[in-house]
Amino acid sequence: KQEGTVKSVEGCWVTHYHDDHVDALSGLTSRHCPIMANARMAEILEYPLRYYLPCIAPTPVTVARKTEDGASWKWHEFTLTAFHFPGQTLYHGGLLVEGHGDKVFFAGDSGAPTGLDDYCAGNRTFLGAGRGSRRCLNIWRSTRPDYIINEHQDKAFCVTGEQLDYMEQVLLEREALIKEMTPWD
Repeated sequence: KQEGTVKSVEGCWVTHYHDDHVDALSGLTSRHCPIMANARMAEILEYPLRYYLPCIAPTPVTVARKTEDGASWKWHEFTLTAFHFPGQTLYHGGLLVEGHGDKVFFAGDSGAPTGLDDYCAGNRTFLGAGRGSRRCLNIWRSTRPDYIINEHQDKAFCVTGEQLDYMEQVLLEREALIKEMTPWD
């Protein structure tokens, strides 16, 4: 904005609650920029001190649009589709943006060119069919994005069907190992 290339911000989609992603939101809301987030995560943004989670930002932010899983809407010439995308944390959303012949998936921190980013048990990432990172892989399989954006990566990336198969196989092996170590399902 200081360089003049961005004139205004019409809205902000928040992938997850970690402080490195949300610390500046109060500055946007003070400029009447609506904040959008997955409904499963919105309460954490509005009432962060109710939660005992790693990397939580203590400043509450009003979420103007709370999206449900699979909800789509138009923004200019683009179609946006929101997902519950619990790869790095249970409280995480992903956003598919389609337009100009491309599909771009904003994955937050749930995925990287090297694979999945679910290293912190405190983030409450669950294992199992249709849960956690396996849910994310299923969403990528069904949406088939041309580009995946992780805010901590310099460049967009994409994943092939073979890469998704490999990541799922690693998750299945992990689930089997953890099942041997714990009394829980």
